Amino acid sequence: MYSAGKKEKITNSAGFPADFSSSNAPLPAEVISVLNLIEDPAGILLPDGRILAANTALVTFLNLTGQQARQRSLLDWVHPEEKTLLHRKLLLAKTKARPYQSNLRLRAAEGVYNSCLLHMQWSNGNVLLLLKGCLEPQSEDQQFERLATASLIYDTQLNLIRYNEQFCQLLGYPDSELQQINLNTLLHPGQAATFTSQMLNLAEGRKKSLSTELQFRHKHQHYLWVQYTAALLERPGEEPYITATVLDISQLKQKEQQLVQEQQDMSLFIDRVTHDMKGPLRSLMALHRIVELEYGHDPKVMEYFNHYHATVQRLNTTVSDLLTLSKVKKGAARMAMVNLRSMVQDCLQSLCHLPDFYKISFTIRIEIKDSVYIEENLIQTIIQNLLENAIKYCSETAPKVLICIKLKDDQLVLEVSDNGIGIEEEAQSHIFDMFYRATTRSTGTGLGLYILRNAVEKLKGTVKLRSMPLKGSHFIVTIPYLQQAVVAKENA
Repeated sequence: MYSAGKKEKITNSAGFPADFSSSNAPLPAEVISVLNLIEDPAGILLPDGRILAANTALVTFLNLTGQQARQRSLLDWVHPEEKTLLHRKLLLAKTKARPYQSNLRLRAAEGVYNSCLLHMQWSNGNVLLLLKGCLEPQSEDQQFERLATASLIYDTQLNLIRYNEQFCQLLGYPDSELQQINLNTLLHPGQAATFTSQMLNLAEGRKKSLSTELQFRHKHQHYLWVQYTAALLERPGEEPYITATVLDISQLKQKEQQLVQEQQDMSLFIDRVTHDMKGPLRSLMALHRIVELEYGHDPKVMEYFNHYHATVQRLNTTVSDLLTLSKVKKGAARMAMVNLRSMVQDCLQSLCHLPDFYKISFTIRIEIKDSVYIEENLIQTIIQNLLENAIKYCSETAPKVLICIKLKDDQLVLEVSDNGIGIEEEAQSHIFDMFYRATTRSTGTGLGLYILRNAVEKLKGTVKLRSMPLKGSHFIVTIPYLQQAVVAKENA
C-alpha cells in the first residue's frame, strides 16, 4: 500500500512502483509523472480491469477527470461485443506474464467509439496499459457501413432494420431495389420455415446465437450458399436487437460437392473392381484344391502351390475388406432387432479358421437380457473386427479374450480385451489409420481397425484403446442408444 506523501522505490523497468493492490490507495506523484511522459493514452489496471492510474492523454481520451477515471473500470468503455475479449486478454496477461495486444473499440463519447490497439503487460500484480493508433471517432452507423462483411440488423420482431452495402453487393441488388423486397422471399423455399423458427428462438432469448448455412437467391436468379451467423445483443437501457453476418461460401460448397462426387466415383470404382475380382479369386482358390488332390503326394509341388495359395488368400482378404469398407461407407441403414449374444457366437464361428483359435479361452458377458434395435450390418462389422483383432494378436501362452456388452446411461458399450502382444504407445494414435500395421507380426491388410472406426462413426459412436506392450489391448466402443427405440419398434 502507498500512503500520502510517502515515496516508494521504483522497482521495474517501466518505472512503475512495485505494488498496487487497491483502487482506493493514494497514488505517489512519481507514478503520474512517469505516465505523463508517455504521449499515447496509458495507465495501470487492476486485474479485474479497474483503472488504478491514468495519464493525461488517457483521461482526455475517456473524457473524464483523473479522479473519475480511478473510480471506473476500462470495461465501461469497451464496445459490448468486445468485453469478453478484453476479459480474456487480461487473464492471459496475468497467467502468462508476458505482453499481449489486441484491437478493441473504446467509447470516447456517448455513442462514439474509437478503434485502438491495446498493449498490455502484467507487472508486479497489475496490468500496464498503452493505447496506440487511436483512430478518429466513428459513430455506430459509420462502423456498420464500413464492415468488410455483409451484415444485417433485426429488431426482436424480426423486422429488418438495416443492412450494409456489402450485403447489397453480395445479392447483386442496388439499395433502392432491395428495400422493396421481403428478405425471406430470397431464401431457398426449402429453408425458409426452419430459418424463421431458428430466428424466433433467437429473438425470444431461447438461444443467444445462431450459425447455419443458407441459400439466398441472387438477382440473376441463381442461388448463393452463405454462412449465416447471428447473435442477440442486449445492452442496459436499450432495446435488444439481432445482428447477423452473411459470408459467401458458394465456392467452398462447390468444391465440397466436387469432393463428394469424387469420393462416390472412387467408391463405385473400388466396388466394381473388387466384385469383378471375386470370381477369378474363387477360381484360383479352387485350382489349389484340385492340385492338392492330384499332386498332394509330391512335397516339392505342394511347397510351390502352398506359397501360391497363401498369396491368393491374402489378396482375397484384401478384396473382402475393401468390399466391407465400401458397404460401411455407403450402405443404407438396416435397422433390426438384434440378439447380441447370438451375433457374438456367429462371429466367433466365422473366425474359427484362424490359427490357434481353439487354444483361446473366451469369456462372454452379455449384460443385456433382450435384443437391441440397431443397425444390424454395422454392429456385426464392429464385433467381427474387434474379435478378429483380439484373436490374431492374443498371447501364445494361455491366451484369453474377454467380450463384454452392456447398456450404460443410454449408451451401448462393447468391450473386447486380450492378453496379447499389446501396442506400443507411439503406434496407438495411428492404429485406426488405413493400411497401418502396428507390428511386424501383422499379416492382415491394415484395414480391419480402419473399417471398425468407420462403422463406429457411422453410428455416431466412439472407440477408445487402452494397451500396454506384452500386457494386451482393451478396446471400448460406445454407441448412443435410446431404449425407447425398442419400445417404439415393438409397438409399431
